[in-house]
Amino acid sequence: VGPDGVVRLTSPITGRVLSVAQISETVLGPGQLVMELGDPVDLEIVAEVLSEDAVRIGEGAPAMIEAWGGDRDLRAEVRRVEPFGARRVSALGVEEQRVNVILDLLDAWEDWSMLGHGYRVRPRIEIWRDDDALQVPVAALFRHEAAWAVFVVDGGRARLRPVEAGRNDRRNAQIVSGLQPGDQVVLYPSDRIRDGVRVRARCSGARRWKSNCARPNPQGSQARPRARSVSEDAKPRTRLSTRKTEPVRVRKGKARPQL
Repeated sequence: VGPDGVVRLTSPITGRVLSVAQISETVLGPGQLVMELGDPVDLEIVAEVLSEDAVRIGEGAPAMIEAWGGDRDLRAEVRRVEPFGARRVSALGVEEQRVNVILDLLDAWEDWSMLGHGYRVRPRIEIWRDDDALQVPVAALFRHEAAWAVFVVDGGRARLRPVEAGRNDRRNAQIVSGLQPGDQVVLYPSDRIRDGVRVRARCSGARRWKSNCARPNPQGSQARPRARSVSEDAKPRTRLSTRKTEPVRVRKGKARPQL
């Protein structure tokens, strides 16, 4: 207590005041919270993931931070997966077991200096990687005789082809065997598609079949060299799409399943 009767509190760290718990004048008891202090340069990301996803995350796993408000994604790395979970209730009222995953940002502080304590971000954590994965949209896969299968377009006809599917991210699936790069497969095959049925491509969003949509690729039937990565996405959001039947090409490229 100073000569003016004012109690001076010394901060134990160098940082900024994050919040003030006691604004008005009052009598404080021992251990009562007055304010919260923090260093904005030393931020960590705490992600609550489902326990069944947490068991697949390893310390040191690379990650990307999305939807944080900046112009580009940020690089991060998993520092710790906490060994205990907690019960949480989702927005739909479903009880879930969530586990905290702690991530450190790898980019320079100047790249994310506008981030602060309690801000919302969206992390994507890599749990598996294959730099030469053969992949197709999961919309082309269906169950046939207790196994996975696709319809391959061969000579203008749909041919039933059993395949062995590996990992998937609910958008793309890894194909272990059964297809080759450049094969065409049918998306969202309906009950009208049978082995040997004639099919042809149609333009995306077109209401009628158009012959100019089925022109052969002048570069041949090779897979496109730039393919999106396969990723295992644990985000609870889904996207609805209009069901349509059209051929797409099997492609070979990097695969990085992520949470």
